[in-house]
Amino acid sequence: MDQATILTELAVENMERFGDEGLRYVEFQLSPWNRRYGEKPLTDDEFHEVLKERLAKPDALATGVAVRFQTNVLRFADDAEELVEKSYAFVDRHLDLWVSINLVGREDNGKGYPLRFLETFRKMRRRYPAIGLAIHGGEVDEPNHHVRDTLLLGANRIGHGTNLITDPDTLLLMRTGKFAVEVSLVSNQLLQYAESIELHPFPEYLRLGIPVCLATDDRGMWDSNMTDEYFLAVTSFNLSWDEVVHVGRTSLEFAFLPRREKRRLLEEYERDVAAFEARYGRGDWRKLTSDVPVRVSGYAARNLLP
Repeated sequence: MDQATILTELAVENMERFGDEGLRYVEFQLSPWNRRYGEKPLTDDEFHEVLKERLAKPDALATGVAVRFQTNVLRFADDAEELVEKSYAFVDRHLDLWVSINLVGREDNGKGYPLRFLETFRKMRRRYPAIGLAIHGGEVDEPNHHVRDTLLLGANRIGHGTNLITDPDTLLLMRTGKFAVEVSLVSNQLLQYAESIELHPFPEYLRLGIPVCLATDDRGMWDSNMTDEYFLAVTSFNLSWDEVVHVGRTSLEFAFLPRREKRRLLEEYERDVAAFEARYGRGDWRKLTSDVPVRVSGYAARNLLP
């Protein structure tokens, strides 16, 4: 099977699985470069059309999940600056489906440090209207200023941000509420970015008022899902119901979507939360949820079930 078919089918399969969990919006990271459709090499614009056509088919629409994409650039690649520029031009041409650019990979690599890209992002801001930036930052365990430097690149959202806790000045800046941290508890646990899940900085960020949302990082690699992320958050840090709802709302508030579509999704979210509370918020919740079907991920079967 060719690359384009594999990638588009995987996108729809993930939409189906996320839809089963009740998600309404997902942003996938995907590189549009150098793809093939059968024996035919595709330009990036042609790959966009193949992807768009697949997402318009009935089975994709039936998932009820709205999807947008981020181009991803491996930050320590020799041509990373060139790919950032290429990504800006591509996203700007296809804002109907592509909404953001992401630098991926640990930034402690000698070629991947954030400020390597400072002039490139400044150059792009002179050339293009504002484009969302969700950039990996603070994805290492030693103290440094990489989250601060990633914000200087223009990031709206910080991926992982586990060592933000070691930079008090940037921690205070993040309390302004203008930037969000995408937390992936399962991934951070398995990659040992925190000494133990109980010592993860997520509750410190949340309860200091820093916008945080939960993300799977790589559900295929870990055989996990969004339910696992929320389960870990609730059971490890005693999250209240209001905090659970707040985290979900934050993920939509920081989505890279046009204002009208974001407002619609937020209204649907509040409606669904109210319906959930009306159905399960009174009486014996264990009895009320006894007939709710449960899909247990491989990660949960190995790590969360007794």
